[in-house]
Amino acid sequence: PYGQVISDSALRDLEHLALIGGRYRVVLDQTDGRDDLACRLGVFVNAPAIPQNLDLGGAAAGVDLRPDGLRLEPADGLQSGQPLTVHWTSHNQGQQPTHGDFSERLIIRRVGSGEIVLQAELPWREAELGPLAAGSSR
Repeated sequence: PYGQVISDSALRDLEHLALIGGRYRVVLDQTDGRDDLACRLGVFVNAPAIPQNLDLGGAAAGVDLRPDGLRLEPADGLQSGQPLTVHWTSHNQGQQPTHGDFSERLIIRRVGSGEIVLQAELPWREAELGPLAAGSSR
């Protein structure tokens, strides 16, 4: 699939299973002068299955983190080269507390072009900050 070469050398005892649906092209380029190259191509069509819900279990399933109270300093009139401070509160709207570390990502884009000006990942370390309880904010 996707134009990958399965083998560019000897084809003896070569088996390859393509798990991705789509169209395939099988090209056998025999340059050694033999006329006895055996080849088999097996196609298996799997009928679509009924979708199954997956229960991922654990406390993390009930966590719903949302940013809240976003504000900028300065609030308006920002000039190129001027410092910008971004404030927000992390709010867990879910039914369960957070479990373990997670990260919040801040992306600032230029309004006219959508160009990314800043991208930062801010870690929440449970060992330092503790879990964020259901319905609480920090």
